[in-house]
Amino acid sequence: MPNVVLLDVEVASWIDDALTKEARAVIRIPKGFGNNLSKGLRGEVELYVVVKSLSVSEGGVQSAVSELLNRFSRALSTVIISTHAPSLDASNVLNPLIVESRTVFKGEVVDVLPERFISSAIGQSLMMPIMMLIIMVLASQTALVSIAIEKEEKTLETLLTLPLKRVTVLWGKLVGSAVVAASRSARFP
Repeated sequence: MPNVVLLDVEVASWIDDALTKEARAVIRIPKGFGNNLSKGLRGEVELYVVVKSLSVSEGGVQSAVSELLNRFSRALSTVIISTHAPSLDASNVLNPLIVESRTVFKGEVVDVLPERFISSAIGQSLMMPIMMLIIMVLASQTALVSIAIEKEEKTLETLLTLPLKRVTVLWGKLVGSAVVAASRSARFP
């Protein structure tokens, strides 16, 4: 895999080191990994994915590294089965790696799967503009209907005789309608 960087994750500043080397993911292989495999036990690795932006493409990093780990796991299974099959537990032989994925966001480790973190963040970032658009559409529709009704009932002329600018009247109707639209959208999610 391109851009593989070796880090000493026992050092306290390994996250900063990974960020300065522009690592997209870090695979931590703890001490005793080889001994566990030679004894027929599972070897545990930790996967840390660095999330730099909240975009759909960020999920591809975790998928690519997970695929690499899956291929490595299958290769290990082949070697282990061919050399130790009679004396080993079959479930450990067929699945020798336990991968625990975590997310690194803004230099902090978050104990959340990277794909869940990214999809949640994207969902939240899309929800606010959609709600604002709905509120704006409902507010402008309500304001237009209000002005049309007042014109039809001849109350708009009375309102326009007041010493107010027409823009002030329109903004008052839009703000009032926006408050009503926001309260309606809050009741009906």
